[in-house]
Amino acid sequence: MRLMRAWHIVPKWGVALGAAAKCGSTMLAKLVQGNHRLPVADARHGRECWSMIPQNCYRVAIVRDPVSRFASLYANIQQRKRSDQNFYKQLEGLSPWDCFDKLIQLSPDLTYDFHFQPQHLCLGPAEKIDRFVRLEHFTEWGQNNTPTPELRAWADKIGKHNESQPVVIDEKTADRVRNRYREDQALWEKAWASSAASSASETTPRP
Repeated sequence: MRLMRAWHIVPKWGVALGAAAKCGSTMLAKLVQGNHRLPVADARHGRECWSMIPQNCYRVAIVRDPVSRFASLYANIQQRKRSDQNFYKQLEGLSPWDCFDKLIQLSPDLTYDFHFQPQHLCLGPAEKIDRFVRLEHFTEWGQNNTPTPELRAWADKIGKHNESQPVVIDEKTADRVRNRYREDQALWEKAWASSAASSASETTPRP
């Protein structure tokens, strides 16, 4: 099993920023690319495994609602033309339920491709991560809760990338996705969000 290396280590900010595919990973790469001198031409090629993060780095992981993540992948599959050799070509034209069903047939543990690998596997042990932030609230977190002034400076530049036209996932399929990604669902539910309901579970960041 080859898992996605999900972390950008940024020593000048004293942080490591992580996100699995379809969870803001391109956004993070563009932010790091524009604000940090890298040994690679493309920040996406400079991602590291969680095990490579120095102990003194503040670790921030972006997590996404598994249903929203699957909806994004499904939209991309249905709206983007692919060659016959592309893995996702065989999923074109399927309903959300049949598409997810086919994914499970092709990869029972859902680890074959980066774009649907479980987030918790890519990010590493939860106890080693200082802050989980929901993708949809990352901009606000960046503007108000980042541990360093340098991080706040680029919060306003955060934008969405690789967007497809939104699609609706029926509740039956959504329940199935949540069940198969139970650990990812749990991470998202406890992650930082700007709503009053979720703020009750917020803890003070490590200095």
